[in-house]
Amino acid sequence: MPLPLYKGLHALDKPQGQENMGLWFERFYSAYPDDFSKVDDRARTAWLKDCARKQIGDSARLKSKALQLRLLAKSQGGDARVYSSTGQFVSGLGNPHPLENGFHWHPTLGMPYIPGSAVKGLLRGLIETAYAGDDKANILLRWFGSEDKKDTPERAGQFIFMDALPIEPCDLHTEVMTPHMGQWYAKGQKTPLAADTQPGDWHAPVPIAYLVARKLKLQFVIMPRSGSDSTELTQLWEALSAALLWLGAGAKTAIGFGQFKLDEDEEQALAAAASIQEPANIRIFDLDRLLRELAEQLSTCSVSEIKGKDKSNLAWKLKLTGHKLNDMTPLQRAEAKRLAGLCMAIEDKKIQAHIRDFFSELHGTHN
Repeated sequence: MPLPLYKGLHALDKPQGQENMGLWFERFYSAYPDDFSKVDDRARTAWLKDCARKQIGDSARLKSKALQLRLLAKSQGGDARVYSSTGQFVSGLGNPHPLENGFHWHPTLGMPYIPGSAVKGLLRGLIETAYAGDDKANILLRWFGSEDKKDTPERAGQFIFMDALPIEPCDLHTEVMTPHMGQWYAKGQKTPLAADTQPGDWHAPVPIAYLVARKLKLQFVIMPRSGSDSTELTQLWEALSAALLWLGAGAKTAIGFGQFKLDEDEEQALAAAASIQEPANIRIFDLDRLLRELAEQLSTCSVSEIKGKDKSNLAWKLKLTGHKLNDMTPLQRAEAKRLAGLCMAIEDKKIQAHIRDFFSELHGTHN
């Protein structure tokens, strides 16, 4: 039945391959009966099969996004790595949907992905369950901000976990689960001796179809928080690799779903593509970081305190790795102008020279 929309606004009954699959799946379910009563199981399964297709996603857009995040991670002292699924992946089965089995989509890419919070939780789960070192409590505190996830974090963890996004199109397929003992889980606690609730092989299975992703390649990005020690980043990646391979991400990991392994071929290809763009892009990210660090250092100081700061450190920051005003975005120029006023309070000829050279276009002339 068509959706109850104004004339001319009806969605297509089947996806055509160019739309945002996540949006279509979430908002344009069209297998309702005429009276919008309970959805027929056969109609629901048929609609779900229309979602199954090969190669969903815009390859060029995904690759561009992956390169941007990789360059951002490098500029902040972090790293990015590509992992490929060894089987099937599904997430968001509990999300509300007429199918009664949802799916977790990226809101703009329309692709399956793993949120950064889930990546962080997966890594923490590995440390809590599999690591037995004496420094376990300290690692949990440093990496995640608290020794016990039930506690209110004492501070932010040392690392930032970005969403794991696909780097290329993936396939969508339908799978079927056949629970035999639904009544036992629903009513077994209240009526454990009833014939229709007792678990047994005389119950008829109830086939339930759901959507899964295959051939999924995700780029994971981890960055150290500003002012944090990044020396443990290698250990972090080793732990994440073990978690993705042995614990798995998403739903149904007990039957082998959600397992990923490092894809060295894709990693090398992305790293090579990033190295071509790095000279033009890394400077933008680097400038953002340097301006932010300088602002943090100067914003907490009075003029007299600024004069007493480590002059060599400030001089290095003011060089800004050779950036010119023409390289800046409008927001960066505005921030640079504000910082110039603070820096002028420093009475040091060498630093004043750096200030005059860098901000000459803002002030109009050299003094």
